Amino acid sequence: MEIEVIDLAENFAEKFRALVTRKNITIRDIFDIYFILKEGVLKIDEKIIKLSLIKIKESSGLEFTKNDLRDFIVGLNSKLSNLDEKEIFSVLKSEEKVDMKKMIDLIVKSFLAAVTKTEEN
Repeated sequence: MEIEVIDLAENFAEKFRALVTRKNITIRDIFDIYFILKEGVLKIDEKIIKLSLIKIKESSGLEFTKNDLRDFIVGLNSKLSNLDEKEIFSVLKSEEKVDMKKMIDLIVKSFLAAVTKTEEN
């Protein structure tokens, strides 16, 4: 029996594409990115950044650069006014809490570290 699965790096990059191209950012995309980073499943690296940029261009036609993506991620807090935090409760364990500041801080910190590292190389 064969089961087709999406590559985790593809899925991770797709979450960044969704953040940039959706009309309204969804909490599930932020939570998924946060969870992957928090659990150490994947790290943001040059491959993820390049793949995200490719997906953004394919999806929207936008010519997003690494700096554009960095600026978007850094400014993520200002784009969250319409988030529906109730949306995420259906997938959380009953004792889990949603801390948007903590999630955004980890995403921004991880992204900036990756961009800095790729610029040094």
